[in-house]
Amino acid sequence: MPFKQGVLFKPCPPNKRAVYEVDQLSGGEKTMAALALLFALVETVKAPFVVLDEVDAFLDKENANLLADFVKAKCAQTQCVLISHKLDLFGRSDNLLGTSFDLNQKTSKIFQLDLSGYPE
Repeated sequence: MPFKQGVLFKPCPPNKRAVYEVDQLSGGEKTMAALALLFALVETVKAPFVVLDEVDAFLDKENANLLADFVKAKCAQTQCVLISHKLDLFGRSDNLLGTSFDLNQKTSKIFQLDLSGYPE
């Protein structure tokens, strides 16, 4: 059975001398390696929709900016929804969606902000 085994994945982060087992990487390096694998799969088998939930949690500002640039450049064929609490990522988005709770009506409210007309 081909799907009973895991994926052998040994990334080599930039400026490192060796190829590492995934569990030897930092949180940010694991995130970037996993995203590289994910987007390689999306490039091979086109996905119309991708949801990434707080993938920037372990990323520093530089890598969060690299992720934002990559998503903008490479995801023209795929709609990407990125859930984040960090300004580094959502501050460079084209659109923002948010939710809040209306205490008077006891319901959730959804709001949208189109940022596409504003320069970065």
